[in-house]
Amino acid sequence: MTRWKKVGAVCRKQMSDWLYTASFVCRLTDGIAGVQSEIDKAISLLSPEYKIQRMVAVDRNILRLAGWELMHAPDIPVTATINEAVEIAKKYSTEDSGRFVNGVLGALANQYPKSKAKATHAEDFLPEIELPELSELDEEA
Repeated sequence: MTRWKKVGAVCRKQMSDWLYTASFVCRLTDGIAGVQSEIDKAISLLSPEYKIQRMVAVDRNILRLAGWELMHAPDIPVTATINEAVEIAKKYSTEDSGRFVNGVLGALANQYPKSKAKATHAEDFLPEIELPELSELDEEA
């Protein structure tokens, strides 16, 4: 295989990775848009001392993103969802946000076990792309 074919194959691989990420973002944002009031209601019930409109915007949106994953994405592990949300809150929000997000999402996970989650599938958002295996590229070099 020529170098140009290798470069093309690597570009297709990179594009495939980007498309997968883009499809997940579409799945997430479209999913939240469709059920935002349901997510907001669940968050509000679990944090009655904080009205959702008065929450720090970063916290509110982290809770919406992670809340959607907990309630509608059974293919994403609960611990991964909560850990990522807490880390994002610690990095981009207030000093207490990590604990707050962890508490609300922990309670939400107990309210919405993954077995009850309404599934959406990433495959619904992924375009079909034919890619060679990278091991095949090395063999032909």
